[in-house]
Amino acid sequence: MSKHFSSHYSLKTAMWNIEGLTTDKSQDPYFLETISKFHIVSFVETWSNSDPKLSLPEFNLISSSSRKKHKKARRHSGGINIFVKKSINNGVKSIHNDHSDIAWVILDHTFFNLKRDIYLAAVYVSPENSSCNVPDLNSVYAHLLSDIEKYCKLGDIMVQGDFNAHTNTSPDYVLFDESKQPYVVDNYYVEDSIMPRNNLDKNNPKRINNSGRCLLDQTQTY
Repeated sequence: MSKHFSSHYSLKTAMWNIEGLTTDKSQDPYFLETISKFHIVSFVETWSNSDPKLSLPEFNLISSSSRKKHKKARRHSGGINIFVKKSINNGVKSIHNDHSDIAWVILDHTFFNLKRDIYLAAVYVSPENSSCNVPDLNSVYAHLLSDIEKYCKLGDIMVQGDFNAHTNTSPDYVLFDESKQPYVVDNYYVEDSIMPRNNLDKNNPKRINNSGRCLLDQTQTY
């Protein structure tokens, strides 16, 4: 087991909405070939309980989160698992998660030869029309924002997941409104560089759902 991650290689992470992390899927050749290309893989919608028996070759399960199963449901909903390659297991630690739809891990800066620790989150938000959708969507985003505010003081932040958020091409940054700001000559001011977005839902200008609005508010906050 290596004590440090070689700086000659790029650390690769992935997120996959797996729609049920079953034994059959975990043994599928395409599945195994795909995840072998990454050091850290986060799965959402695992549909499993918090103590899965499933294992993946060359990976360790570092963090697991699950929802309570409804007594009338045939299976679990949601669920998050974060797996890391065994070669970097010493450099990644799980954080106690207070929300079933958010899982956090820490990447140690010493192990990975970084200036700061990296706090990586995996998030899952159910579709709005799902029977498993969270009644108070704002509470999920408020919890995530609270975590970000806490951990950004300790290291860098990386958030990945399936938010089921339709944002179209609405800006994910705060637009500069000159009418609300006094005109000031500033030789050091650099204007924002507007980057075009290439969303899959860009062809439907009215398709911005509640989760999309929450996500845009979150990105504009940080």
